[in-house]
Amino acid sequence: MTWDLSQSPTANAARVLPGLARQYLRAGRIAAEPGASWEQMHDFRLVSKRFRYSLEIFRELYDSGIDDRIAALRRVQSVLGDGNDCETTLSLAGVAGHAGFEAWLRHRQHRLEQEFQRVWREEFDGKGDDHWAGYLAAPAKIAR
Repeated sequence: MTWDLSQSPTANAARVLPGLARQYLRAGRIAAEPGASWEQMHDFRLVSKRFRYSLEIFRELYDSGIDDRIAALRRVQSVLGDGNDCETTLSLAGVAGHAGFEAWLRHRQHRLEQEFQRVWREEFDGKGDDHWAGYLAAPAKIAR
């Protein structure tokens, strides 16, 4: 899935973005599995960021439905970012010696993991691949 500079931005978006969406959905299903590590979820957060940037570049080629999809990606990034902040804080020297603080962080992180799984089910898996790939395959506007 490479960009073909001999084609228009609209043609490139219609050809490349659906494949990126399918890759993204596959990666998300792995990250949303119960038992996925925070390292896997953090890596997926970075994948989400890159995918969101790709959609934002081509935002003007789509109708207002693109904004809902970008907002869903931001929600994923935000929840996973907050969870990763907990993971980073847990790795700091001195935290392990404070059982109450460590327990609070782990509880918060668990709630964030559940929130990520809920957002994933509702915004991604629950809507199906065509909500993403099918939509991106048909830009509503022609780039000039």
